[in-house]
Amino acid sequence: MPAVGYVGDPRAAAIAEVARRLADLRDHWLNPPEWVERLDEPIHSQPLRPVPCDEVAAKGLETRTPTKLP
Repeated sequence: MPAVGYVGDPRAAAIAEVARRLADLRDHWLNPPEWVERLDEPIHSQPLRPVPCDEVAAKGLETRTPTKLP
């Protein structure tokens, strides 16, 4: 079934909601708000780019990779 066939399906909506939450949690762990500031990209359709706030944050971010998620 094409994706458009799931538009009104509450199961698809629940899956999408959980997927968004998981992506938010992953991003928060990889780029803690207290360690990064988010800068605009030149292309406005792109998400904001996380940049370390300082050297301490940069060092901490080096250890945060998707393979090390808790």
